[in-house]
Amino acid sequence: MKVKHKILTGIGILAAIAIVAVVLISGCFEKPSTTKDDDVTVIKQTIYNNYKYNAYQEEIESGREVKIENLIFSENKSVATVNISITNPKYPKTGEGYEIILIKTNDTWTIQSENQT
Repeated sequence: MKVKHKILTGIGILAAIAIVAVVLISGCFEKPSTTKDDDVTVIKQTIYNNYKYNAYQEEIESGREVKIENLIFSENKSVATVNISITNPKYPKTGEGYEIILIKTNDTWTIQSENQT
């Protein structure tokens, strides 16, 4: 009985060591970015570039604020819908809102459509 108990204890210890080794080894390899963090950054920059600046990187309107209200990804993460508001603090009662649909092709986000809301 003691021998069987020692064998089971030995097997348990070996299994625990194997699990720890697998966890440590899998943590050493850098996984490709599958999170949306990089996409969110690129989408924000795309929106900012298209609605805050003109082609010469000059502000379209001094003090113009572009605020992303909502950002939703499709299930396959290749389509994103963004709701933004554009305001100018100098004229607080005025503003614009847009719903923008972006499509990701070859790791590049491009604006497919925009609807003023």
